Parts: sequence; structure tokens; C-alpha cells
Amino acid sequence: MNDRDRSADCAAEANDLPKRCKMTRHRIKCIAVLAAAVSLFADVAGACTFEAGPAGLLDIGHPGSLSVAVAVARAKDQGTLPSRDLARSALGYHRAVGEIMNFASGLGDEETQRSPQGFSLLLVGPRLWSAIIPKGSGFAARVHTAGPLPGRPVVLTEYLVLAAIEQGRLSLPEALDLGLIRIHGDTKDGQIEALLLAGIDS
Repeated sequence: MNDRDRSADCAAEANDLPKRCKMTRHRIKCIAVLAAAVSLFADVAGACTFEAGPAGLLDIGHPGSLSVAVAVARAKDQGTLPSRDLARSALGYHRAVGEIMNFASGLGDEETQRSPQGFSLLLVGPRLWSAIIPKGSGFAARVHTAGPLPGRPVVLTEYLVLAAIEQGRLSLPEALDLGLIRIHGDTKDGQIEALLLAGIDS
């Protein structure tokens, strides 16, 4: 290959370089977009997340979740609830589980007959689903389920609300009136609301 041929090849490569760089940048951009999409899908599809997630996905868990989240934020501003959220960590998760267990154990005896098939509970912040199901003469919680029980009512609330009720700083009627607890799909005679009132406020 003579000098003229080498010069021609170099010129061709130089002319082709911007095109190849553009294609490389396009591939990198596509990979980044795909990775972001996969990450977003994983966050939305998971049963819950105790890691910080996009705030705009609050309503993904169930219709009405965003309304509960807004009511909780308002209650914090007004001092009805503490301003500090539950930590998105292993410790926070175990505290949430403990609160759900306490909530379920407070429902029992004759109240069990009001909802023989149980209901689902959703903590809207971490999108943590639990099944509240009859067990013996009371109820038990099956925590961290993949979603709601098919065809059963859903109770939406937040950890801070359950904790405030247990500590006597908030009554269940107040929580319902303030929108801190919402019941979706309750029976015509309000079995779930009656069950909660009889259990929590007894």
C-alpha cells in the first residue's frame, strides 16, 4: 500500500468516525433508557418496597392509595400524626409487621363471624400488602402478600395511623372521618367497618 492509498484510507476512517460515534452514543442511550425502564417496572411490580421509590407511584398499589397518602400528609401538617415517616429499612419493615400483627390480633371472637373470609390490608407508603384472615377465634395477618385477596374488601391506611390508634392518640372513627383509613369493597351492611370498630375500639 502506497502513501496515497494510506491517506485515502485514513480520510475515509476520519469521515466515518462521527457516524460511528453517533451510533455508539445512540446505543448507550438506548441501554440507559432500557435499564431505567426495567428498574421502574421492578419497583412498580413488587409487592412492596422499603427502599425509597419514585413519589409519583404512590397510587399504584390500589385505587384510593393517593387519597390516603394526601390525608396522612395533611394530618402530619396539622399535628394529628407525627411528621417522621417509618424508615425504609429492615428495622422499619419489622416495625410495620409488628403493627400489622397487633392490628390483626385485636380483631376476634364474635367479630370473626362478621367477615368469615377476611380482607386485605395495604400500607400505602411502602405498598405493603397483608391478608387479614380468620384463625381460631380471632384473626391473623399474613404479611407481604403479592396483592389483595381476590374478591375481598381492601383496607387502605398507613403505619403511622395504626400506631396512633394503638397508642390511643387517634380513634378509628376519627381516622375514617379524616380519610386516614379507607375501605374499598365493603359489604352492603358494612361488615368490615363494623369489624374494625368492634376490634380496635374495644
